Amino acid sequence: MKKAIVLGASSGIGNALAKILADNNYYVGITGRNQNNLNALKETNPDHFLISNFDCTISNNKDKLNELVQTLDGLDLLVFSTGIGELNEALDAKIENETNHLNVLAFTEVVCWTTNYFLTKKRGI
Repeated sequence: MKKAIVLGASSGIGNALAKILADNNYYVGITGRNQNNLNALKETNPDHFLISNFDCTISNNKDKLNELVQTLDGLDLLVFSTGIGELNEALDAKIENETNHLNVLAFTEVVCWTTNYFLTKKRGI
């Protein structure tokens, strides 16, 4: 069975992609901030989902990803489908920087980790 991780699987596109992967016989590590939504997703196909509840903007992504890959016993695919958004009519830079932290810093950390993992294993997407 192939293995995947979907960051941001608690809702939206990440949730839908996790379901599609599980329906196509992937064992999927699902992550997100909303534990209740991750639990509900796992209930749809319990044998194909592994939950790792964390927020990639405040967690040590490398450690969390390493733990998840170890539990999955490998990785063939990683999907970064996280999102954050807040209406910011006052244009408060602090609010915008939360989005920047996710879309730039956390994304870069995850992509670098994933690229290094796949280069080491000589496979993956």
